[in-house]
Amino acid sequence: MWRQYECYFVKFKEDGSWEKHNTVQAEEKLLILIIHDKSTFNANNGKRRIWKVEGEQLLHAKGRRKGIMVSGFLTPGGRLKVPAEIPDSELLNNLIWPLSPDGKPVRDTMEFLEYGKDSYWTGDKMVEHTVRAALPIFQYAFPGCKGLWVFDNALNHNWFALDALVAATLN
Repeated sequence: MWRQYECYFVKFKEDGSWEKHNTVQAEEKLLILIIHDKSTFNANNGKRRIWKVEGEQLLHAKGRRKGIMVSGFLTPGGRLKVPAEIPDSELLNNLIWPLSPDGKPVRDTMEFLEYGKDSYWTGDKMVEHTVRAALPIFQYAFPGCKGLWVFDNALNHNWFALDALVAATLN
């Protein structure tokens, strides 16, 4: 199937700009590969030594503690973001455009989450991040194009509707 759609993918250049293949007809939509990726950074990750206080043995807690998770969407041309030539004022005219905590319009799909205790990246957060930020930004970055959205197989992406029939939960 990849070869069938390969001619519809845009060609990215070194500077991040793109062009269509010469075999694509004017009425056909171009296809953009969008890949979701995430990374996590944990406190004390990989620490092999600790300071020992005289007479006390310090123990590390088992499992991961607090950390930072970075979630974002990438294209072959770089991070998925609103093109620089589109002013913030145009984005702010869209009443449902996502805003950052400081009230500025979100221009990039990178999202940071401090996790631990009661805050974790879930399937709900993945869907919300995609719908709230990635899809609107995609429409500005690649007007008139279709996206082929690729997600990795992380456990938190195994998200189902509440009434979904899931074999793992059956008797």
